[in-house]
Amino acid sequence: SAFGVDIQPGATIGAAVMLDHGTRIVIGETARLGHGCTLLHRVPLGGTGKATGDWHPKIGNHVFIGANVSVLRNIKVGDNSKIGAWSIVLSPIPRWVTTVGAPMKIIGSDMGMKEVWSIIITNIGISWLMMNYRFADLTSRIIDNQAMSRQTSISSTADEFSTSC
Repeated sequence: SAFGVDIQPGATIGAAVMLDHGTRIVIGETARLGHGCTLLHRVPLGGTGKATGDWHPKIGNHVFIGANVSVLRNIKVGDNSKIGAWSIVLSPIPRWVTTVGAPMKIIGSDMGMKEVWSIIITNIGISWLMMNYRFADLTSRIIDNQAMSRQTSISSTADEFSTSC
């Protein structure tokens, strides 16, 4: 209570969540907050007081929720979505969209970023495989060179021994 953060014990919170400023954040009993989410100050994830049972929002992974946003009701906010400051969210939000306003409106889609990240991850994987292949090739060349230099050194030592006798 010293920081004005109220997280109910039944709430489910994912890994790497950032509660920026940690002021006036409320996470209700049946709320779920996914991995990698960011909540700025004054964000309640609450109910309207009219429902019973499971009445809090379910926030997906990597969602950004701006300052003074109210997310109310048992709704789902899709992965990788962004909610602009001072928005009031009373209906579900799809994945990969940007929303603003009271009531909330979708103003953009980041679906293109999904393809971009897919390409980046694929290229990283290919680069990693190529790097491992080159590393293995270099390692085998070094081992071969060391073996050849040992044989050369043994041969020259044997030649020197035979000529001195």
